[in-house]
Parts: sequence; structure tokens; C-alpha cells
Amino acid sequence: MTNMRTKCLANEQLEGLGVQPVTGIRRIACRATLVHIGPDVTREKERPKMKHFAGLCILALTGLALATPGMAQTAAPATVAAPDAKPSPVAAATPDKPEAEGSAFSADRPGFSEPADAVPRGVIQIESGVTFSVDTRPATVEYNLIEGSPLLRFGIGGRTELRFSGDGFRFSKDESPAGVERAHGISDCSIGAKIKVLKENGLLPAIAIQPELSLPIGHDQFSSSTLDPAIKLAWAKTLTHGFSAGGLLAFSWITGQERRVLQQGYSLSVAHSLPGGLGGYWEVYRISPTGAGSIWMFNTGITRMLRRNTQVDIEVGRTLKPTSPCWFVAGGVAVRLSPGLLRHAGN
Repeated sequence: MTNMRTKCLANEQLEGLGVQPVTGIRRIACRATLVHIGPDVTREKERPKMKHFAGLCILALTGLALATPGMAQTAAPATVAAPDAKPSPVAAATPDKPEAEGSAFSADRPGFSEPADAVPRGVIQIESGVTFSVDTRPATVEYNLIEGSPLLRFGIGGRTELRFSGDGFRFSKDESPAGVERAHGISDCSIGAKIKVLKENGLLPAIAIQPELSLPIGHDQFSSSTLDPAIKLAWAKTLTHGFSAGGLLAFSWITGQERRVLQQGYSLSVAHSLPGGLGGYWEVYRISPTGAGSIWMFNTGITRMLRRNTQVDIEVGRTLKPTSPCWFVAGGVAVRLSPGLLRHAGN
């Protein structure tokens, strides 16, 4: 799901959980954790060196993702058949599924759901994007902008990848009768892995597990100030007539002012190829703070392969709760660098 797009979460859903939402932006369904809510307090001691280093890393990843498509078209890697490689719901929607070093191209973005496959050994994949959202609550309107949303994936085995992710740079503005509040800064980042534990076989879908740990290196306004673990299970299944389906089951232990809270989320996504070399998907997902209701989101988007290993996307989504509407629009790019391409660029 990731990595990462901002979704919506109404404040009233957290009442009684001992979690005070951070003033300004809140991260929902991002790739770092399922839900991340920082305490609305100011730490006595800043970590400027760590924050500056994290900011430079995010800038470098985002810049590399934007600059690499031009390099990727200079030397396409050799195609190697992979009979056991199964596409993700979004990847399967693209009619021409390029392969890089033994695996069909697939990206974690767009959408909440994520593919059930890992990038091949020695392959680096960079994903990045921009998200704008509007969250309308009684007497308050919140505007959020996320720039970067970097995800770095590195294959270390036939079924395992290492991951570094974060929301990137975040800007928020709250408008209420009491005035306007603004905040900006980098988000927390996360490290993790994805392990494909089951290949698609007959009626059985492909399944992958994804443990993650959020690192508190972000700006005070967007950080939990502690380590927050998460675990995800992704599945994907090829259907008939060019359709595919997939979903995500996620659990995240987030930190509030008083205690940790278990957040849960699950999704269902269906994808299909569209005219003009496009791929489309339709998705619904649910986020549930324990014991305090839930929110439902509908999300749809399109993808397009520009080169053998470069994909661009755009998506829109909205809550299914009319009394507290929230909508978002996002776009991004995913680029895969194979070992052969990296050797060519170095010469």
C-alpha cells in the first residue's frame, strides 16, 4: 500500500483510545505503517542531524526516481522467462508486462493493496509520487500535500526484498473558526522486508508477508517519537478474461500519548487492461481503530508502462462516509534498475 499515500482519518474515530491525533497531517495506509499518528507534543531535544540526513536521503531517492526513466531507455535488460512469476493486480492490468532479470515488472503503487511478489535478486526498484488530499470535518477543513513518498526496493533473493520507505516531505494546513494552523517537515521512515511465501498454484493465490518498523526520525509534528512495528500480508490471483484480483491484510501498532493502539486494515482490488496500453484498477479498503469504528475508502486509478521498466500512475479516492468526506488525488512513477542496466550506466 506504500511507499506512500496520505489517506483520511477523522479525529472522532480515535476518541477513547488514548491516542491524540497530531495537529495537521496524519498518515493512513502509507507504506511505512498502516496508520501513523504522532502525539501532539513538542520534544525537548531536536535531532537536526538525523532529520537533515533523512531529508537528503528522501531527496536523493525522489530525484533518482525522476531521473532514471531517461537512463532506463538507453539500455534495456535482457528478458528472461519466469514461469512462476505472477503479476500483482495492478501489474496484471498492463497488457505488455515487461520482464527484468527473470520477473515481470510490478510496483507497490498505486492503490492501498500491494503485489505479492518481490523484486529479483540484485535488482533495485525506486518508486515515488505526490499526493494532495482534503479532509472535511465539522467546522474544520484540512489540506495535505505529500511530496516524494519514496520507496526503495532491493532484491536479495528469489523471493525476498529489503525495503526503505517514507511519506517524504509533508505540508498541512488546518482551517477552522479558531484560525489557520500550518505545519511542514519530513515524515518518519521505515525499514522492512517482503518475503514471497507462496506461489500462485491453481485456486491458491500468491501470498507474501511484509514486516516493517517505523523509525522516529521525522519532524515533531509528523513523528511518533518511538519505534512502531507493522506486519502485512498481501495476496494476488489471476482471474479469467484478463482480470486479476488482490488484497492486503495489515496490522500496525501505533503510539499515542498514553499507550499503543492496534490499527487494522484490509482491502480488495480488481484490475483489468484498458484501451491504449493502459491498466486500470478498482479498490475498496477499510481501516479500523480498535474499538472505535472504522472508515471505508474507494480508490481507482490507471497505470501506463512508458518503457520496459518504467511505469507512471494516477489515482483518486474518497471516503464512503458522507458525513465526514475526504478525497485525495495522487500520481507517481516506478523505475526498475537491473544489474545489467547498472553496469551499463557505470561504464
